[in-house]
Amino acid sequence: MARVTANGLYLTTNQGLSWTNVLSDVYIWYLSVKNNSIVANISNNFGYYIVYSSNNGQSWFTSNDSGIYNKACSDILIKNNSLFYASQVAGVFKSSDFGNSWYPSNNGLYSFDIRNLFAGNSLFVTTDCGTFRSTDLGGSWNYNNEHMLGSNCIFNGKLYAADMYNSNIYYSGNDGNDWINISSTCGSVTCFHPYNNTLYITGSGYLFSSNDGEAFTQ
Repeated sequence: MARVTANGLYLTTNQGLSWTNVLSDVYIWYLSVKNNSIVANISNNFGYYIVYSSNNGQSWFTSNDSGIYNKACSDILIKNNSLFYASQVAGVFKSSDFGNSWYPSNNGLYSFDIRNLFAGNSLFVTTDCGTFRSTDLGGSWNYNNEHMLGSNCIFNGKLYAADMYNSNIYYSGNDGNDWINISSTCGSVTCFHPYNNTLYITGSGYLFSSNDGEAFTQ
């Protein structure tokens, strides 16, 4: 579990009983954690960087930004040992060598204005004209739905995502082939948090579900 503060990045391996500072004196803009790997878009007094760790933050290296220089970051993601970098001006970029090189991954996208990256078994990007899905790790993209999906999580085998601009929550039990709208009174959702057999949602309100998201309680 990772926590971002004004002083950098902290990591816990004991459910929050204690925290260790693994990246200090930087501002964390975007962060993705997968198993022992962490990738982050950071800034300090000297500029903006992509940094990567494969050992829970014990050591870091700075990505070569020659393919993404001056392309403002809107999200970042680790998926199957590949790194994905999203830009609101130039689409999606992929690195298969842990940030040593980057190349565009935009085949099939209608828009290069990327707002969000997320993943189930497939990879998803949210653009200004809806959500696209890739089943070949960014090799090609297909239009998935008209919703601008933002905050998301996987819970009990289902992929949950919230619309970025209204209070609608959707879930898919088949990796995005179909999305089901769940009624929500939470307002704009900022975070999903699955814990044990309960899914918690926070936004302008607070909800939780203990029945696979079929109903939420305030």
